[in-house]
Amino acid sequence: MNQDGVRTKMPNENKRLDEMRNREEDRKKELKKDVKHFGDPFLTYGFGLVAYRMAIHKLAAIMTLFSVLSLPILMTYRSGDAVHSNYGWSTIGNLGYNTVQCKNAIMAMGMFQI
Repeated sequence: MNQDGVRTKMPNENKRLDEMRNREEDRKKELKKDVKHFGDPFLTYGFGLVAYRMAIHKLAAIMTLFSVLSLPILMTYRSGDAVHSNYGWSTIGNLGYNTVQCKNAIMAMGMFQI
């Protein structure tokens, strides 16, 4: 500090700041080189991050595929009118078979044996 109380930079401090700036510039150049070579900027952070992103993308694609494949089933369930509730239209019970049919059929035919 000088006599006015203002902090002045020491010669070593200037060298350290220059070294830090040079390291940062070198790191940026290296990152650009990696992106050009590998094509994925996240590869510089390790393969784990890249593998995680790939797995998430694949899971999202599979979930989308299964959602699209389930649409015909939901439309079939919607065609019934047995269940009258908010989400009842999307269940198999909406088709009208929400009671046990085989028990009633056996009793009605008189074929029940003990």
